[in-house]
Amino acid sequence: MSKKSKQDLAISLLAKGSLHKDVAKELDVTPQTISAWLREPSFVAAINTMKMDNLESSRDKLHALFATATSTIEDIMVNGDSDSVRLKAAQSVLDASGVQVPQTGLWGWAIGPQTAQGVEEQQQRGY
Repeated sequence: MSKKSKQDLAISLLAKGSLHKDVAKELDVTPQTISAWLREPSFVAAINTMKMDNLESSRDKLHALFATATSTIEDIMVNGDSDSVRLKAAQSVLDASGVQVPQTGLWGWAIGPQTAQGVEEQQQRGY
């Protein structure tokens, strides 16, 4: 296997989250070789590009499931036999909507202050 093809495979494996030592073993190179490749900006950029591609692909798959998930929750809320199950489905909808801010328990869309002074105060508090 050529150096280029080993690097290409390493990029793929590292982008998927494989450990450096496992990649080195699979490619029959030393961990130091992987470390050297990781000092090459073009190698790191290729890993980052593949990570972004993987992330976008996963996001697209999730988006495709949103309609099914929403319909399922709606069906449970409307037709569920158990009040506790229907309540849990309703809570899932509220959690996903952003209507309730989990950290504070407050209702709203966490828009924040509408005055410059309010924003400054919020920034000083570290929010």
